[in-house]
Amino acid sequence: MRRTAMQRNVEVTTRHGRLRGVEHRGAVSFLGVPYGASTGGANRFRPPQPVEPWEGVRDATVFGPAAPQNDTRLTADGTWIDVITMMYPRTGSPTEGGAMSEDCLVLNVWTPAVDTEKRPVMVWLHGGGFAHGTGSEMLFNGDELAPLGDVVVVTLNHRLGILGYLPLDLADPEFAHSGVAGMLDIVQALEWVRDNISAFGGDPDNVTVFGQSGGGAKVSVLHAMPAARGLFHKAIVQSGAMLRRPPAEQSRRLIDAVLAEAGIAPDEAHRLADVPLERLLEIQEQLTNLGAAFSLDGEAEHGEPSLMFAPTEDEAHLPDAPFHPLQDGTDAIPMLVGYTSHDASLLLCNDPDYRDYTRERLLARLALSNDDPEAELAKWEAAYPDEPPRLLLARIVTDESFRPAVLRLAEVKSQQSAPVWSYEFGYQTPIFDNLLGSPHSLDLPFVFRTVGRSPFAGDNADRHQVSTDMALAWTSFARSGDPNHPGIPEWRPFGVARSTMLIDTVWREYSTHEIPELQPGSIFARE
Repeated sequence: MRRTAMQRNVEVTTRHGRLRGVEHRGAVSFLGVPYGASTGGANRFRPPQPVEPWEGVRDATVFGPAAPQNDTRLTADGTWIDVITMMYPRTGSPTEGGAMSEDCLVLNVWTPAVDTEKRPVMVWLHGGGFAHGTGSEMLFNGDELAPLGDVVVVTLNHRLGILGYLPLDLADPEFAHSGVAGMLDIVQALEWVRDNISAFGGDPDNVTVFGQSGGGAKVSVLHAMPAARGLFHKAIVQSGAMLRRPPAEQSRRLIDAVLAEAGIAPDEAHRLADVPLERLLEIQEQLTNLGAAFSLDGEAEHGEPSLMFAPTEDEAHLPDAPFHPLQDGTDAIPMLVGYTSHDASLLLCNDPDYRDYTRERLLARLALSNDDPEAELAKWEAAYPDEPPRLLLARIVTDESFRPAVLRLAEVKSQQSAPVWSYEFGYQTPIFDNLLGSPHSLDLPFVFRTVGRSPFAGDNADRHQVSTDMALAWTSFARSGDPNHPGIPEWRPFGVARSTMLIDTVWREYSTHEIPELQPGSIFARE
């Protein structure tokens, strides 16, 4: 086959050996690059180990294995079955039918060119809570974003769920730091970026970490990790601000439940390291409930939270909750933080009744927390007169879950030395007759400028310009710490005016006058 100048192999030298990638349509990609040793065998439940150097040229044209995880398709119901097919059109799963392995510490790099330029580096942390996802999902391939913004994009895989966040050290001190193993993987990936990214045309002194949902929570947690200090210089949190850690009693309940399911006595906790991987994933599936935080009628949001795998308290690596006032070294990090208007609709639609949700049910739900539900609903209907009850419900639940944490984080950061910018992503996808509005994760193809290949984004022609403007705002922020660029209205920092940019077909700024409290049962408030 004849190759053009835009399609050729490219080689680069890293500290561990040479890599062979490929240049295609204006971006050079290096995929499945190892940044750590296998996490299986003797390394299970332990901090990541360094990757061994290799001889010769290593092929880097194929994505590496995803971290072991449960199949999210098996929890799907209602419209969510159709939605995840739109998000992951090949298989309906974030792993896209690829291999899974405990040898999963791999990353991917997209760069406009392999040269000596010092481009901003954007390190993406995928969502899926702390239990699902992969850095190779189609929605956030970096082949469009890198050349558009002249940046280097890095995505990565790291340990998830029971393998990345089980506080086994509570039962056996031999497994120190097991409750933050997945976060330590991310720190090691950032160390790889520091040591190697200049060979890819990137600037190790200008690194932005950004992530959505669980990825945003990981960005939050990095701020509280002493080992991550100096490894990133800007941060973007999309629909995933995390201000607290799971309380100690939940960590204790989690390890006790895992050992009980495995049939292992607490004084023999070390045996868990030898349990077959398939059995560990079965235990994880039995103990967690992906959609437990949301329901149409409100009875689940403020109840007893289900067990979840998330970073736990660790004296050395996570001594405080994210953005604790006593932390040093993070106040000078500029931040961009926001959410989507109907973040909650993505999980609410897992209920088969979501599509036909009625005004009467919404009133009954509001009555759980309002003395005058009719007056409360009238406020929402006046503000959004064209939205049906299901989308008003999604806005209300978003206001109780995603939005408070985002605005609390913006408030905390605005009191520090570096600026913080706030946004609300309001573009609505037309899929399924506008069933979802602007749901959780819709911002992904817009940030990465992959709307043209994403059924989730819909087929309206205006999506392309919204995506270009949003991607340029993100890359402008990565370059200078300021998202402003000539294609959008002036975007002021959050500051005293609490300015927030509404991102839609027309961008406009508004002020957030009230910052709602974190609800006790919120997915972002586990206390």
